[in-house]
Amino acid sequence: MTDFPPIIVGGGDLSEFLASNKSAVDAALADAGALLFRGFDLPDSMAFDAAINGYGEAGFTYEDSLSNAVRTNVTPRVFTANEAPPTTEIFLHHEMAQTPLYPGKLFFYCEIA
Repeated sequence: MTDFPPIIVGGGDLSEFLASNKSAVDAALADAGALLFRGFDLPDSMAFDAAINGYGEAGFTYEDSLSNAVRTNVTPRVFTANEAPPTTEIFLHHEMAQTPLYPGKLFFYCEIA
């Protein structure tokens, strides 16, 4: 039995890892559809933004998505989860479900578990 998503265990700077291993990451992503990165140094949203930049593909701001969900851009490439009040019921959905434009790949980051 294999893990889903496959786990890429590393250490140090995720930006450098993604820049140096983009073709291998792309191949693993194409094969599995999702990847989980563990053990990299991502202390804050700025480091996560740098990692996405290191991946080397065009950025996608929340404003570009034309979504009507309540979110805030934290950095040019990082935006918050839906900030609707807890009383708002959000039905099962996929990310970017409320937008006519969306990126080909999404990165998720949890700063506070």
